[in-house]
Amino acid sequence: MMNSEEYDNLKRNLRKYDAAGFDKRGLHKNGTPYDDEGYDVSGYNYGGFNRQGFNRSRIHENGTAYDKAGYDALGFDMKGYNAKGYDTNGYNKAGYDEQGYNQTGFSLSGMHKNGTLYNDDGYDCEGYDQQGYDKQQLDREGFNQDGYNILGYNREGYNELGFNKKGKHENGTKYDDTGFTVKGYNREGYNRQGFNKQGFNINGMHKNGTLYNDNGYDMSGYNAAGFNKKGYDRDGYNEAGYDKQGINKHGLTREGYDRNGFNKQGIHKNGTSFDDGGFAYDGYNQLGYNRQGYDRGGYDVNGYNEAGYNRAGYTKKGYDIQGFDRYGFDKQGYDKEGYDKEGYTIFGFNREGFDRQGYDEHGEFRPFMDVFMQKQQLQIQQNDFYTVEWKHVLWQLAEIERQYANYQYDHLVALLQQTVDDFVVELLKKHHLTQGFACKDLQYDALYNNDLLAPTHYELLKAMGSLEVYNEMTYSAIRKMIVLTLAK
Repeated sequence: MMNSEEYDNLKRNLRKYDAAGFDKRGLHKNGTPYDDEGYDVSGYNYGGFNRQGFNRSRIHENGTAYDKAGYDALGFDMKGYNAKGYDTNGYNKAGYDEQGYNQTGFSLSGMHKNGTLYNDDGYDCEGYDQQGYDKQQLDREGFNQDGYNILGYNREGYNELGFNKKGKHENGTKYDDTGFTVKGYNREGYNRQGFNKQGFNINGMHKNGTLYNDNGYDMSGYNAAGFNKKGYDRDGYNEAGYDKQGINKHGLTREGYDRNGFNKQGIHKNGTSFDDGGFAYDGYNQLGYNRQGYDRGGYDVNGYNEAGYNRAGYTKKGYDIQGFDRYGFDKQGYDKEGYDKEGYTIFGFNREGFDRQGYDEHGEFRPFMDVFMQKQQLQIQQNDFYTVEWKHVLWQLAEIERQYANYQYDHLVALLQQTVDDFVVELLKKHHLTQGFACKDLQYDALYNNDLLAPTHYELLKAMGSLEVYNEMTYSAIRKMIVLTLAK
């Protein structure tokens, strides 16, 4: 006969256990709720963690949602891939499953799992059928069989009516060949049916067959009674005869005051002859200025009118209505004929056609010399006077005249002396008097002794050394001496 311990062992042996050694009640065959490794029938140990180290809340025993290898309780890393590199749907980072097909059923080479290049709907891996069109019937460039994209434009950028996105027709204008815009209106603003955007034709007839739209207003915005939506007639008055400011056709309010608050007797509604701003019935204050700050002559306290000009006709910056200052020059420094204060155009030529060095537009200097001599009623008689050096002598004379005319007196004495020195040098050179001279007086003596200077000219040259203040008489004498020399 069995004792109690033997009986319990017998019952335990007769009890049914699963492959892990647990019965239906969750007891292990070792007689405890845990197997020999310490895990219960659900796979969790006494601390609540399974063999992978995660609890039922999928938190690892390290306190995070991932184990040391970086995988969560379901075996996926932070990017959603398992140890084999596949996501929860079975696809790797490249989008292919273990058989090498993506979610649309195509392999990397473009072969479908059905063994062809097209899926069961007839489209390849890029979504195009054998004719080259996708499900929207658009080719790879986005155009349908008629040559238009999903927005309705062809490859040249025009729609079926011939307009591009900016409303420009392929003929180069904003109107098609029949004269209508992309919105269907012609230059006068009427559509092909003859109505404008408000629904009226050129005669004022609405498309509903009457002179008024569905809201009861004509093409000008007035109803049958002659008032617009805001209740004002064509003259700007309401049914009571007042405008938006409460003024009637006579310029008065209901109380008999004008727009500035004065009655016909010139008394302001404040009971005085001046309004709150200090202006009387005629619009002027006691200082004689109106509300805009202008006196009865139309000028402000600084002497400028509403257009910005003073009584002399110049702005604060000193320019008249044509843009010229008191001296006749514009902001760029040119007069009405296009010459600056020195008498030159923007291209550098004066009124006679010469630049600042005496050359014309062709780079010639002879015309300048001839013009200068003609002013003195003389002509150059010898061709060997036509040199750059002799041109420069005449040009210096012209410069003295120009500077004197422009009140530039500072350097005239020095410039006149330089002109004389250059003249003497060129005259000595022309007559081959090239020996060295210790001073200017010896140069003058040489010219005089060789009959190249008249006695008066000889004395004139000697007197130049004592000239301290420029005067026209001396200049005229020097000029006459030089031009007579060139005219011999």
